[in-house]
Amino acid sequence: MSNPGAIVSETRAIQIEMEIRMDASKEKVWTAFVEEMDGWWLPDFRVTGDPKAVVFESKVGGRLYEDEGNGQGLLWFTVLSLKHAESMHLSGQICPPFGGPATTILYLQFEDDGHGAMVLKVTNSLFGCVDESSAGPIREGWQYLFGEGLKSHVEGKNPAKVRA
Repeated sequence: MSNPGAIVSETRAIQIEMEIRMDASKEKVWTAFVEEMDGWWLPDFRVTGDPKAVVFESKVGGRLYEDEGNGQGLLWFTVLSLKHAESMHLSGQICPPFGGPATTILYLQFEDDGHGAMVLKVTNSLFGCVDESSAGPIREGWQYLFGEGLKSHVEGKNPAKVRA
């Protein structure tokens, strides 16, 4: 039966896993993530253009969002779970202009590597209008944000300002 004006899409799920090693302590990386996000969140990821700040509220129910002021901005994630300097689960929605509709669950684990550095383990699970072709760009995006932005920040290097 046809329904004018309705688009029916197949719902799928994908999961992306990766690790990023950083020459910094687990505590330093954790602190940078929860307290210094605006300092390492790269310009290419500031979806609203030039927000006043990228904010992470480090508590269960907190938000990761772009603050444009006057109550405007963009909500990236809501904090589902948080264990200090260990792990966090974040949940977000991907709107159609950004490749959705889809729901994304981001799980981050902060682990010592046993040699004075740490490994950020990233697991991103998505379901909705996603397919195999979604995995590459999503993986590249997290690699760029965490591998260039966060890693450069905690290692005292200048992160890339624009995507090559």
